[in-house]
Amino acid sequence: MGVIFERGCMGPLTDSLAAYINELNYSSLSQRVVNKAKMCILDFCGVALADCFLKSNEILIKMIEEFGGKPECTVIGHNGLKVPAHYATLANCAMAQTPELDDGHRFSGLHPGPVVIGTALAIGEQQQCSGKHLIAATVAGYEVMIRMGMTTHPMQCLRGHHNTVTCGVLGAAATAAKLLELDRKAVMNALAIAGPLGLLGPEGFLYIGSMLKGIPAGVAAHNGVISAMLAARGFTGPPEILEGHKGYLQALTGEVDQHLVAKAAEGYQRDPEILRVYHKFYASCRHTHPAIDAVLAITENNRIETEKIDSVKVVTYPIAAELVYNPKGYPLVAKFSIPYCVALALLQRRVGLMDFTNERVKDLSIQEISNKVHVISDSTVDFPSKRTTTVEIKMKDGRKYSHTLDYPHGCPEWPADWQDIVAKFNGLMDGIIDKRRSKKIEDIVSHIDRVKEVTELAETLGESV
Repeated sequence: MGVIFERGCMGPLTDSLAAYINELNYSSLSQRVVNKAKMCILDFCGVALADCFLKSNEILIKMIEEFGGKPECTVIGHNGLKVPAHYATLANCAMAQTPELDDGHRFSGLHPGPVVIGTALAIGEQQQCSGKHLIAATVAGYEVMIRMGMTTHPMQCLRGHHNTVTCGVLGAAATAAKLLELDRKAVMNALAIAGPLGLLGPEGFLYIGSMLKGIPAGVAAHNGVISAMLAARGFTGPPEILEGHKGYLQALTGEVDQHLVAKAAEGYQRDPEILRVYHKFYASCRHTHPAIDAVLAITENNRIETEKIDSVKVVTYPIAAELVYNPKGYPLVAKFSIPYCVALALLQRRVGLMDFTNERVKDLSIQEISNKVHVISDSTVDFPSKRTTTVEIKMKDGRKYSHTLDYPHGCPEWPADWQDIVAKFNGLMDGIIDKRRSKKIEDIVSHIDRVKEVTELAETLGESV
């Protein structure tokens, strides 16, 4: 049973989160944390712009434009379109979440970048915030969202919830509250209001034929912004909503683990969780990446003729081993298919964004190799501490090639650096925007801590693709 608090008293987790958000400032951040925040921001920009090119969320954008309202915040990649802040947050978050290239955090099972940075850019533009303020709010949003994810993962995932959505509403509320400069009491209310608005995260976006991929996270970010705006106007939320009896945590996990709650409410003096965020270099589910990197390691040192392959065995941790879906012509399903992604890596030595289009997923040569891939679950892997995966390629003449790795590229144990993110950004922008504009975005982000108003970045992103 959850703990019952005295009416009107915030629980210790809510209080500690509010204190952290309220007290955090740019000057307290190490250069390492600042640099990581810049990497996350540039990563977000590239993925959102890439989705504009793919037009995955055009129906959503057109609907938002029809809604009208105060033109105060930029929608990325749409000819300078400006809409109310909460709608800009919804649109930009959805775009950054859809391509399956957003950053993530292994121990919380969620993707903070689209939600937090989508919120930060919108509210930062609305409030004419400085780049330093944007960075501080980004770090705060990541911390709150990830801590709530670590408190509820994997229990809520096993119950069918999507961590990015359920925890994202709190991350967005924290980010917006920081940029709106709310006092501690108002921050607590922003979180308390947001809690009930995040309980909407069933993982239904994988269903065949769905267009829903990025919208649940976008709605969570939108609701987080609304929560902070309400709190700024004096609106109050239920004080015991997070830790209380039948509150947020209990609704997500079935019970409240007081050890995890206590752990989430302390330790703010350690390095922020944003430093443990990974970056993705393939446009597919993170659980497919160890197998992709293992294949690429094999092909880097060996000449593998795909027509001579007899079979491919992938031994991986249980949750990854579930990703054996047959795309059946659906790009979203292909992003969650280890056989499809392994086939791509074998055929072309890369796995790119444009390998997940309606036309590409019907390619018979990919299907032929995919049918030779067999995925085996290894329950001895200590996931999420590791993502140990072995790929063994058996040739028709009996030769075998094998590679094992514990972590895919982009994670803290095999980290990406600024140049890796710039390369990813430029690769996504090639053929989408001109080099002058992509260099301008890179330069603004690399010096965002010197920018007086983030409007310049928002408006540069807002130009058409």
